[in-house]
Amino acid sequence: MFDAIPLDDMSLGYEQRGEIVYQVETIENSHWARVPITVLHPDDGGRHPVIFFAHGYGGHNWKTAYFDLIDDLASHGYVVVFVPFQTASTSRLMYATLWDGFTDAVDAFGAVMDLDRVGFVGHSFGGGATPYMAYKGLVEQGWGGVASYVYTSAPWYSWDTPDDKLESLPPETVFVASIYEDDTINDHRMAIDLYENTTLPEENKLFLEVNSVQVGRRTARATHFTPGLSPDLTLKASGVFAPLNAINQAVFEDNYQARDFLFNEYYDSDVLDRVPSPVVEVPESRFRFKWSNQRLNDRL
Repeated sequence: MFDAIPLDDMSLGYEQRGEIVYQVETIENSHWARVPITVLHPDDGGRHPVIFFAHGYGGHNWKTAYFDLIDDLASHGYVVVFVPFQTASTSRLMYATLWDGFTDAVDAFGAVMDLDRVGFVGHSFGGGATPYMAYKGLVEQGWGGVASYVYTSAPWYSWDTPDDKLESLPPETVFVASIYEDDTINDHRMAIDLYENTTLPEENKLFLEVNSVQVGRRTARATHFTPGLSPDLTLKASGVFAPLNAINQAVFEDNYQARDFLFNEYYDSDVLDRVPSPVVEVPESRFRFKWSNQRLNDRL
């Protein structure tokens, strides 16, 4: 583990872990009985904003794959719903597992959830699934009536998510797409496609690139695994925790300072660039999963 990089524009502390005590509870996963759904929530009996988290391919154990990130979100006083899905190469059952798990968690823990304030966060396969989950929650269920956001990180292919679903997201929703400079797994074009075709007001859209940076004699590399399995807290804190914590405060708490930090200042960071008009500067051959894959890419 390494300490986060001290940056001048991190002075507001968005990269720091919170101090809220939370409970970790589980319920049965109707699609995969062996691995339960986990709900983390503040231990105070009140209702709190909800973050629905969609993990990456094979990342079904949150304690090993995403502990730092899930712990950070819960420590700031939010309900976090983590639904494991059993990975299968091209099965839509993974989407059904995620969505049914989210609604099962709402049924079981609705008493601690403020469903007027919701966020949908996903990484890799889960990042590709997140816009679909957001459509189901925000449009079909009417969640997020007061505040909502979508955060897709290094997304894989997005299934069953044509443009009309992206275009129907409530206009107050904040949409953030994030990529990693040295990702060789998922083509950056997937994130750019979702960002460009989500027709929200420009002031509610943000595209971030997490950069690799030099730390002393070593390089902290912004790879595909930065949000999860990477043990290097340098980029996790500055490139993942900080923007998510700022988004949560800006959206859920109507914190103008957090919004200004996120939309107007963050691109000055060495770790993060705010990219108003993203383009892909590397060939498809660099990535394992290419944008032009006719079999997997629903959005071609």
